[in-house]
Amino acid sequence: MEYLASLLLAERTVALAEFHTYHHDQGFGVNNRLLMDAQAMKHLEVFEVEANNKLTTSGSLYELLNR
Repeated sequence: MEYLASLLLAERTVALAEFHTYHHDQGFGVNNRLLMDAQAMKHLEVFEVEANNKLTTSGSLYELLNR
């Protein structure tokens, strides 16, 4: 939020978002999950990494956690 505020984008961006409080003691359930859009997953390199203008799974977050 601080980063978005520094770019003067916080008010426009937050208005489009939907936030819910996460309670770790409730465990996993329908209302207790993290949702990411495709753009966030791309930037976080969850499943694919772009290297030398090619997409590869090597070095992705999923590959790292799946060891």
